[in-house]
Amino acid sequence: MSRRRFSTLDEFAEFLNRTCMPMHEAIRCIDDFDALREAVDTLRSRMPSIGFFSPRRRVQCFYAVCRQLDAFIEKGRLTIDDALMALNMLGFESARFRKAVRMFRRRWARRREGDRASLPQVTRFYMDGIGTCL
Repeated sequence: MSRRRFSTLDEFAEFLNRTCMPMHEAIRCIDDFDALREAVDTLRSRMPSIGFFSPRRRVQCFYAVCRQLDAFIEKGRLTIDDALMALNMLGFESARFRKAVRMFRRRWARRREGDRASLPQVTRFYMDGIGTCL
Protein backbone atom coordinates (compact mmCIF):
# COMPACT_ATOMS: atom_id res chain seq x y z
CA MET A 1 0.00 0.00 0.00
CA SER A 2 1.38 3.40 -0.91
CA ARG A 3 1.79 5.95 1.82
CA ARG A 4 0.14 9.32 1.22
CA ARG A 5 2.03 12.45 2.26
CA PHE A 6 1.17 15.97 1.13
CA SER A 7 4.32 17.98 0.54
CA THR A 8 2.74 21.20 -0.76
CA LEU A 9 -0.39 23.19 -0.10
CA ASP A 10 -1.44 22.82 -3.75
CA GLU A 11 -1.15 19.05 -3.54
CA PHE A 12 -3.32 19.01 -0.40
CA ALA A 13 -5.89 21.35 -1.98
CA GLU A 14 -6.06 19.19 -5.11
CA PHE A 15 -6.64 16.09 -2.99
CA LEU A 16 -9.42 17.78 -1.00
CA ASN A 17 -11.13 19.02 -4.15
CA ARG A 18 -10.95 15.59 -5.74
CA THR A 19 -11.92 13.53 -2.69
CA CYS A 20 -14.31 15.66 -0.66
CA MET A 21 -15.70 18.89 -1.86
CA PRO A 22 -14.21 22.15 -3.04
CA MET A 23 -12.54 23.57 0.06
CA HIS A 24 -11.04 26.78 -1.27
CA GLU A 25 -12.05 28.71 1.86
CA ALA A 26 -10.53 26.11 4.17
CA ILE A 27 -7.29 26.09 2.21
CA ARG A 28 -7.06 29.90 2.24
CA CYS A 29 -7.26 29.92 6.03
CA ILE A 30 -3.98 27.99 6.36
CA ASP A 31 -1.47 30.50 7.67
CA ASP A 32 1.78 28.55 7.31
CA PHE A 33 1.79 25.25 5.41
CA ASP A 34 5.36 24.45 6.47
CA ALA A 35 4.39 24.71 10.16
CA LEU A 36 1.30 22.62 9.44
CA ARG A 37 3.39 19.96 7.68
CA GLU A 38 5.88 19.90 10.56
CA ALA A 39 3.07 19.54 13.10
CA VAL A 40 1.50 16.64 11.18
CA ASP A 41 4.87 14.88 10.94
CA THR A 42 5.43 15.38 14.68
CA LEU A 43 1.93 14.14 15.53
CA ARG A 44 2.39 11.10 13.34
CA SER A 45 5.67 10.17 15.01
CA ARG A 46 4.27 10.66 18.53
CA MET A 47 0.88 9.07 17.92
CA PRO A 48 0.14 6.35 20.49
CA SER A 49 -0.82 2.86 19.44
CA ILE A 50 -4.50 2.13 18.79
CA GLY A 51 -4.16 -1.55 19.69
CA PHE A 52 -5.89 -4.40 17.94
CA PHE A 53 -9.52 -3.30 17.76
CA SER A 54 -9.39 -1.56 21.11
CA PRO A 55 -12.11 1.11 21.19
CA ARG A 56 -10.70 2.63 24.37
CA ARG A 57 -7.16 2.97 22.96
CA ARG A 58 -8.45 4.43 19.71
CA VAL A 59 -10.37 7.16 21.54
CA GLN A 60 -7.35 7.79 23.77
CA CYS A 61 -5.19 8.16 20.64
CA PHE A 62 -7.58 10.81 19.29
CA TYR A 63 -7.49 12.72 22.59
CA ALA A 64 -3.68 12.47 22.77
CA VAL A 65 -3.33 14.00 19.29
CA CYS A 66 -5.79 16.78 20.21
CA ARG A 67 -3.85 17.53 23.41
CA GLN A 68 -0.63 17.76 21.39
CA LEU A 69 -2.33 20.18 18.99
CA ASP A 70 -3.51 22.24 21.99
CA ALA A 71 0.14 22.45 23.09
CA PHE A 72 1.17 23.65 19.61
CA ILE A 73 -1.49 26.36 19.81
CA GLU A 74 -0.35 27.46 23.28
CA LYS A 75 3.26 27.70 22.07
CA GLY A 76 2.16 29.77 19.08
CA ARG A 77 3.28 27.22 16.50
CA LEU A 78 -0.23 26.83 15.04
CA THR A 79 -3.50 28.70 14.96
CA ILE A 80 -6.76 26.91 15.78
CA ASP A 81 -7.62 26.79 12.06
CA ASP A 82 -4.27 25.22 11.24
CA ALA A 83 -4.69 22.74 14.09
CA LEU A 84 -8.06 21.62 12.73
CA MET A 85 -6.57 21.31 9.26
CA ALA A 86 -3.68 19.28 10.75
CA LEU A 87 -6.26 16.94 12.29
CA ASN A 88 -7.86 16.45 8.88
CA MET A 89 -4.54 16.06 7.11
CA LEU A 90 -3.38 13.47 9.62
CA GLY A 91 -6.62 11.59 9.08
CA PHE A 92 -6.08 11.55 5.33
CA GLU A 93 -2.47 10.39 5.68
CA SER A 94 -2.72 7.86 8.50
CA ALA A 95 -5.04 4.85 8.49
CA ARG A 96 -4.41 4.39 12.22
CA PHE A 97 -5.58 7.89 13.01
CA ARG A 98 -8.56 7.55 10.67
CA LYS A 99 -9.65 4.53 12.74
CA ALA A 100 -9.19 6.57 15.93
CA VAL A 101 -11.35 9.39 14.51
CA ARG A 102 -14.10 7.00 13.49
CA MET A 103 -14.17 5.39 16.93
CA PHE A 104 -14.20 8.82 18.58
CA ARG A 105 -17.19 9.85 16.46
CA ARG A 106 -19.10 6.70 17.42
CA ARG A 107 -18.35 7.22 21.09
CA TRP A 108 -19.08 10.94 20.92
CA ALA A 109 -22.67 10.26 19.84
CA ARG A 110 -23.27 8.62 23.23
CA ARG A 111 -21.60 11.29 25.40
CA ARG A 112 -23.48 13.82 27.48
CA GLU A 113 -23.13 17.52 26.71
CA GLY A 114 -21.80 18.19 30.23
CA ASP A 115 -18.59 16.31 29.42
CA ARG A 116 -17.70 18.86 26.75
CA ALA A 117 -15.90 21.27 29.09
CA SER A 118 -13.32 18.62 30.05
CA LEU A 119 -12.28 17.99 26.43
CA PRO A 120 -9.17 19.45 24.78
CA GLN A 121 -9.82 22.72 22.92
CA VAL A 122 -9.12 21.22 19.49
CA THR A 123 -11.60 18.41 20.19
CA ARG A 124 -14.34 20.91 21.03
CA PHE A 125 -13.71 22.90 17.84
CA TYR A 126 -13.54 19.68 15.81
CA MET A 127 -16.91 18.56 17.13
CA ASP A 128 -18.44 21.95 16.29
CA GLY A 129 -17.37 21.56 12.67
CA ILE A 130 -17.90 17.82 12.27
CA GLY A 131 -18.84 16.82 8.78
CA THR A 132 -15.51 16.70 7.01
CA CYS A 133 -14.93 13.78 4.71
CA LEU A 134 -12.70 11.69 6.99
